[in-house]
Amino acid sequence: QNVVFDQMSANSTVKIFTVAGRWVKTLPAPSGYVPWDLTNDSGDKVASGLYLYLVTDGQGNKTRGKFSVIK
Repeated sequence: QNVVFDQMSANSTVKIFTVAGRWVKTLPAPSGYVPWDLTNDSGDKVASGLYLYLVTDGQGNKTRGKFSVIK
C-alpha cells in the first residue's frame, strides 16, 4: 500500500509528521509526484492514525493538510 502525493509543482518536497508534530519522513518529488510506502525515516512501518503533510515547492510556497492511515 502506498499513499501518492501528486499534481505538485516540480522540485517539491513533502514532509510528513504525526499529529503530535514528530517528523516521520521527507520525500523529494522532483517531478511533482511521489509515492510513500508508509514507512518512517528508519524504514519501519508507521502506525494507523492521523498524519500531517507539508508540501514545499521550488519557490518556497507551502501547502499543508492531513490524512489518515488505516490498516
